[in-house]
Amino acid sequence: FMNDGLFKFVFGMKSHEKVAIALLNSLLRLDGNDVIQELEFLNPFNIKEHSDDKISIVDTRVKDASGRYYNIELQARAQKSFTKRFAYYLSKLYSSQLNETEKYNQLRPAIGLAILGFNLYPDSERIDEEFVFRNRDCSISLNNIMRMHFVDLTKIASLKEHKNLSEMTLFEKWAYL
Repeated sequence: FMNDGLFKFVFGMKSHEKVAIALLNSLLRLDGNDVIQELEFLNPFNIKEHSDDKISIVDTRVKDASGRYYNIELQARAQKSFTKRFAYYLSKLYSSQLNETEKYNQLRPAIGLAILGFNLYPDSERIDEEFVFRNRDCSISLNNIMRMHFVDLTKIASLKEHKNLSEMTLFEKWAYL
C-alpha cells in the first residue's frame, strides 16, 4: 500500500525530520561523515521562471547540513516517462542552487531517491539501482554532482522469503517497512 499524501506527511515535514533522516541514511546507505544529522525542508514546487516553463511539484525536497540536496519521490505505478520526469526533477534541484552572483564551485550534490511500487528494471535482481555520471569505461565517476537511486519495493517479497527480519540489513528493513 503506497499513499502519496501519507508519504509527504511522514517524510516531508519538519516535525518528522528524524524519520526522514532515518529513511535517507538507511536507503542511501550513508555512514561515517556522510550520515545526515539534520535537514532543512525546501519548497517542493519547481516554480516557472518563464511563462512557457513547466511547473512541477516533487514529493519531498530537503537539504542536509553539509549542503547536499535531496529529492525523495514515491511512485506507486509505472509511468512510461517516469525516469525522464525524475531526471528532470533532479536537474531542477541541481540547477536551482545558484543565483546570479554565485560561482559554480558553490554547487552541491543533488541526490534523487525514488521509492517504487513497480519493477522499473525487470532484468535486475537488485532491490536498488544507483546511477551516477561516469566515463565510458566506468573508471572515473562524478559522484559529487548528481545521483539517482531507485528502490524497487516489488522485490522485497522475494527477500522476505529468504531472510527473517532479524537477518535483514537496515536498508532491507526500511525497504520492507
